[in-house]
Amino acid sequence: MLGSTLPWTQRQFLLHQATRRNIGRFEANLIIAAVQHHLAQNPPAADAPKPAQAPRFHVPVGLLTFCIVQAAIATIAWRLLFS
Repeated sequence: MLGSTLPWTQRQFLLHQATRRNIGRFEANLIIAAVQHHLAQNPPAADAPKPAQAPRFHVPVGLLTFCIVQAAIATIAWRLLFS
């Protein structure tokens, strides 16, 4: 839903789902309108839980910094010792 407007493709999807569940088109449109009216009067809370997302690989910044510094030290030592 974009703002308070339900895109046509989503409305068509909901109407198709209603038909599959033996709900008439008129009743389905009434349900959609009732939900839209309810959401307009009672918008979801800002702290409402977000939909679950796939976990992301996250490397802590401190660990990444440590690895980069250690690689730099090893490179400098290698060049000093073996050049």
